[in-house]
Amino acid sequence: MTHPIYFNVEQARNQLSLVGWVYTLRKKRRTGTAIARQGSYYRWTRLGQVRILDVNGDNPSPEFLKGLVAGSGFSSLDDWLAHAPKGWNRVYEVRRVGKW
Repeated sequence: MTHPIYFNVEQARNQLSLVGWVYTLRKKRRTGTAIARQGSYYRWTRLGQVRILDVNGDNPSPEFLKGLVAGSGFSSLDDWLAHAPKGWNRVYEVRRVGKW
């Protein structure tokens, strides 16, 4: 199991909770099974177990990202990018494992 993955942005967290999967922009390389959390490193709430899949290589193009917006929880690419962490360079698909 990898380190926990945090979902503090409401749109992405809701997509994951309600639909069962979400595309997320991250800067750390990670795949495998993890625990999804909300909050900070020191004070958090457990959301549930997830499987993390790498969708593409480094630095995806805007055209590639446009095709993923519907699964990000955001209404537009601009909104998604505005909430992305600084220095992000990878897209991951995160799926719930079991019931939450």
